[in-house]
Amino acid sequence: RCAKSTQALQAVSLPAAMLALAVLPLAVLLTRNTPGAGAPGSSAGLPCIPLHEARMLAPGCTRTMHLYDSSCLAAFKAAMAADGAFALVALDTFSAATRSFSLRSLACAVQILNVRPGEKASKFGDSSLSYYVDIIGTRRIDTKGVPITQMEPYVALGGEIPDFDAATDDHDAVAARCAEIAELTPTIGELQLALLPEDKIDGALRDMSIDACVRKVLEIDAEGGAASDERRRLTLEALASTRYLPPSTRWDALQHRELLPLVETVAAALDSELKRLRAMQSLKSML
Repeated sequence: RCAKSTQALQAVSLPAAMLALAVLPLAVLLTRNTPGAGAPGSSAGLPCIPLHEARMLAPGCTRTMHLYDSSCLAAFKAAMAADGAFALVALDTFSAATRSFSLRSLACAVQILNVRPGEKASKFGDSSLSYYVDIIGTRRIDTKGVPITQMEPYVALGGEIPDFDAATDDHDAVAARCAEIAELTPTIGELQLALLPEDKIDGALRDMSIDACVRKVLEIDAEGGAASDERRRLTLEALASTRYLPPSTRWDALQHRELLPLVETVAAALDSELKRLRAMQSLKSML
């Protein structure tokens, strides 16, 4: 999936006994998973991993996370002990500046797809067991008013967790915009891989296609007993296409609850990105 992650894993040299202990329990837990489309996996609630809003994942997008600190590992293990679901939550940076804990209302429920053991080296030269976790975003969730439970050393969202998405009746307009998005994304993906520096390329560009990601999320929906319709598919297609947008633009687009403003924003942002990339391509050809 991710070149950097694969190279890091090839360098791991854990003792055989430790590696067996690390892999076997996870394999068993993965076979027991019955994904619930991002619903809380236990009575303790939905485990959370906080991150900056610029790192927020969109439903229909994939990512490989390297988890090694105690709070992230605890949240990951709690998810694995349930249905493999957890939430990526965005910290309120203004609250963090005053040393208080608060979340932005938008978060993303994710499902664990695959787990590989790794190793994290410290600045003192020693190392500890870590995990490379492949995830896929399943739905936008609204954390406003949802109780946050301190599980120590991680937090969990409790109770009923509502969707962030709002209902819409603008099917024809949404479908037309999604068709425009589908025409833009292949060219943008090719140009980004050809023109952007390695560290500026989202790992998702080398991962599953948008269609494959949407199908996977719909499979997770079905396994969890959630009904999917055309509106759900169009929403996922639009959200998955934000993988091609700069982080700040992606976050701004994700703020739209209504589907039509969302797809209009994504389509306009993708059109701007395509123009930017073509300008870069023209400039490069003149050098």
